[in-house]
Amino acid sequence: MTTGVFAAVSKYSTDFTIVYSNMLLAVAPALVFYVLLQKRIIGGLTSGAVKG
Repeated sequence: MTTGVFAAVSKYSTDFTIVYSNMLLAVAPALVFYVLLQKRIIGGLTSGAVKG
């Protein structure tokens, strides 16, 4: 991913469409993972915060 981003950035110009599309591809798996397991993640966070 970072190689693709650096290929789009040069000294005199930057192709932001390639930079942003590569950033989206890098973040998309984490977002999908969170959306699919959201209830378990939030449940684990809240159960660990309960005192007693």
